[in-house]
Amino acid sequence: MSFLRYRVFITPLLSDDTYDSAQDVSDYIDASGVPNVNRSIDAGDYDVGVYSYNDITIKGQNSNGIFNGPEDSRSIFPFGRDRAKVEVHFIEMDTSLGTETSTTTFRGLINEEATRIDPVSDSIRMRVLSRDSIIRNTKIQSGAIANGSTSTDAIKTILNTTRIRSVLTFNAANINPDFEYTIDDGSYFDNKKTQEALNELLVTTNSVFVLDSSDNMIVKSRDETVASALNLYGRYDLHGRENIIKISKYNSGWHRMFTSVKVGTQVSVNTALADQYGVRQKDVDFDFITTNATKKSIADRLLSEFQAPKIELECEIDTVTASAYDLLAPVSVNFPLRLQPDAGNELPIVGITKIDEATEPLPNEYGSLEIDPSIAFKIIGIQENVKAFTTTLKLRQVGTTLSDGVF
Repeated sequence: MSFLRYRVFITPLLSDDTYDSAQDVSDYIDASGVPNVNRSIDAGDYDVGVYSYNDITIKGQNSNGIFNGPEDSRSIFPFGRDRAKVEVHFIEMDTSLGTETSTTTFRGLINEEATRIDPVSDSIRMRVLSRDSIIRNTKIQSGAIANGSTSTDAIKTILNTTRIRSVLTFNAANINPDFEYTIDDGSYFDNKKTQEALNELLVTTNSVFVLDSSDNMIVKSRDETVASALNLYGRYDLHGRENIIKISKYNSGWHRMFTSVKVGTQVSVNTALADQYGVRQKDVDFDFITTNATKKSIADRLLSEFQAPKIELECEIDTVTASAYDLLAPVSVNFPLRLQPDAGNELPIVGITKIDEATEPLPNEYGSLEIDPSIAFKIIGIQENVKAFTTTLKLRQVGTTLSDGVF
């Protein structure tokens, strides 16, 4: 028998850049005090190249002063609450074996500015910024990116700073954008917010930014990972393997399809698809690129990625099933129609009588949606419902043309 729960850990600061060991504060966190946890790439409708890790607010019981500031000797924060690390772990306990499996679902930093104490109820609401908040709150030093720098080196430069490395792990080997080009005007990035610059560099290199379970910063193509696929089954699966709670927001993916991409004055068009689906143009420009040949190459690359419609949908499943899979993991969805035998008959079987003869008619099919398990999807968004122990996966069909995207 399995028992599910969440644990919350806080790692306080001992000094400006030194952390204490993690402390389990789960007993002081309200059962309803941890909201949904979200992370996504390209998951905003009509947008590409933007990553998102949500901030959360946790509510704790503070009757013993454990969450007070350094002025209270009972507090676990000798250097203050701000920038203390917070982790939320999903725990699956097997009571028969006496073992447990722990999966980290959220890492973040307390933001003192938005933390509030209620002395009437002896409670505290702590705003916890997602672990990428250190990137949002960092700017690029003047002169850090020189004219003629490659896009890869620019990404490495803005992420490889002492402030960012105090929270996230930088490894140059993990920075592998899909497309490489030369930056014409490096001064564009002087004193610019790091996240704004990173988002622009992700778009121009046709890449995504993800954080793995060890807080490694990874920049890579949108290709699905090579890990084994998560297999999902609908309620009419013939073998009774149902693990999908609900499917929603199924669509053809037109909202993320561009048959034309314009970068500055440079335009790239897929004429055949534009004739078939209409001209759907993505129009962008980047001041740090002045060479038209580079702009045309970026337009070509973005067009090749988003020129064709790809199916998108959301699947709600148990968190136990989802916990081993992350962004860009491959997924198959087997969602068959409901079969009902013709009146007075059983489901036809292969034997001496051929299927669909008068004595063995095909069954009737019911339902508005059928998804073939041979269609290959990848995860582009994850929303974890901490209270219900369920997870909603946002899926997009893999591939870049009308004919690919299958296992």
